[in-house]
Amino acid sequence: MWRKIKLKEVAGIIGGGTPDTKEPLFWGGDISWLTPKDLSDYHNRYISSGERHITKLGLENSSAKILPKGSVLLTSRAPIGYIAIAENSVTTNQGFKSLVLKKGHYSLFYYYLLKANIEYIQNMGSGSTFKEISGSVVKELTFLVPEYEEQKKIAEVLGAFDDKIELLQKQNKTLEEMAKAIFKSWFVDFDIVKAKQKGEKKEDIIKNYHLTEELYDLFPSSFVDSSLGPIPTGWEVKTVGELLEFSIGGGWGNEEENQEFLIKAPVIRGTDIPILKYTGACSSVPVRFHKKSNYISRQLKEGDIVLEVAGGSKGQPVGRALFISSFILDVLPNVICASFCKLLRPNKNILLSELFYLYLEMMYQTGEIEQYQIQSTGISNFQFKQFCEDKKFVVPSMKIQKILSTKLYIDKMGNNKKQIKTLTELRDTLLPRLISGKIKV
Repeated sequence: MWRKIKLKEVAGIIGGGTPDTKEPLFWGGDISWLTPKDLSDYHNRYISSGERHITKLGLENSSAKILPKGSVLLTSRAPIGYIAIAENSVTTNQGFKSLVLKKGHYSLFYYYLLKANIEYIQNMGSGSTFKEISGSVVKELTFLVPEYEEQKKIAEVLGAFDDKIELLQKQNKTLEEMAKAIFKSWFVDFDIVKAKQKGEKKEDIIKNYHLTEELYDLFPSSFVDSSLGPIPTGWEVKTVGELLEFSIGGGWGNEEENQEFLIKAPVIRGTDIPILKYTGACSSVPVRFHKKSNYISRQLKEGDIVLEVAGGSKGQPVGRALFISSFILDVLPNVICASFCKLLRPNKNILLSELFYLYLEMMYQTGEIEQYQIQSTGISNFQFKQFCEDKKFVVPSMKIQKILSTKLYIDKMGNNKKQIKTLTELRDTLLPRLISGKIKV
């Protein structure tokens, strides 16, 4: 039996708070503290912690409150509508109005209920600078819900899709981490060359570094001096500019519809990069009009790299990179990158795209890429010209690159993304029908 309820009837609606950021005794404890930013690039249902933690003293000296495991976290501003379930007890800042459900109500069902009604929830927000939804409004939000057992059945059906999706996302992150580990060992730390130089047994090197005999034979056993210090014999030092065949800034194009040539094209922004990297989701990619001439020069091809070069907020460096695989081109035909990004096309006679992408990923993760950034009015901007002229990389022989390129997991990640896309579409088709009771389980 389904009945109409207000959220205040089934849950306590709990806000959050922020301890004084200037008081070090309030921060760095063991209490998870979440902000809407922690959910901005987060795609799983359950979350255990965010970027920061607070102390018991910080909790006691703020309006933050402990939310028990199973609480449904709903961001109420900047923006309205990020949703997750607390995997353990957490606290939040004031950008949340979270649901602590009463007995007889299933957290995962309410997670999907809110997901299915995001537009309704967002439309209840108010404010001139940015929209916000108050606790009193959240309490009055009205939905049709079934009894507990039906809630559980519906959540389990939808949850089965998300279980598989999250597993595939996790696999993709693992695959990329494996590729990065191999890349660093072989091309940054030169572990194989060092091992050969030391005279380690061939069979041990092949086993320890997961090599084929053919690949083993291609690695040198000595070093030569270079501008970057000792590098493997026969390898080269190149600047970024020498590695690129083509680079061009992105663009939104001209949106006026009276131009002679108009093409609608999906646009990848910096904020889309984490989503497309692991999940294959593309719902956040906007559509813009473009002049034909501007569009053709910016159209992305397989093997291209999109580099975020501007727009990062204070404390968030730019420099995120996205490898353009055949999968991305399948789900986003005619795609270009946005104004705050650059299209990079590596020179395939010098360096394969997969390796250049991993160079950029390593620089971003280690913070090295930040030296090429400047802050202007709180926004990070990447000094691309200086980067191309000054940054140097060690480039292995093309024979090694070509053999290794089959081991960089790009194809496997693409296949996983295709499954994610299919599962996501099925889940999103079922979601409104199950949540509304149009389909019985």
